[in-house]
Amino acid sequence: MTNVEFKNLMASIPTCVAVVWGITKSNAMFGCTISSLVSVSIQPNAEEILFVLKRVSSTGANLRDCERFKISVLEENQSHIAKEFSERSPANEPYQIKHLGTWWDEVVAEFTLELSGAYERENATLFIAKVISIRHNQHVKPLVYVNRSYQKIEN
Repeated sequence: MTNVEFKNLMASIPTCVAVVWGITKSNAMFGCTISSLVSVSIQPNAEEILFVLKRVSSTGANLRDCERFKISVLEENQSHIAKEFSERSPANEPYQIKHLGTWWDEVVAEFTLELSGAYERENATLFIAKVISIRHNQHVKPLVYVNRSYQKIEN
């Protein structure tokens, strides 16, 4: 299998779209879009999730500078939020959110988390976080990423 074949195969597997975000100790907001959210442990009082960021991501550095952060699983009509958080800010400039209002009120799920560990790979960092609390909206469908685009789940 070639690298292109592998990439195309992985692109054809749907994943949920989420935003990892928070506020640093110096009161700066940060965030980015992810599609790599998985549960690691579902043991009572020890629930953990894993997600992956590019090793050069400024969000990864910011995660280490906050006590708690959030991951919000986006609902099917929030592709504009995914796109907003996937835009890169110029180096050394604070992240700015442009007129998005309280988008987090409408998400499928919101995890409040504490960082448990970060594991460096060649091009990526694997983050494991302890779940502090969860808010779940069972009446909306998640946004998915498949074949390199944001899509709705069809019934």
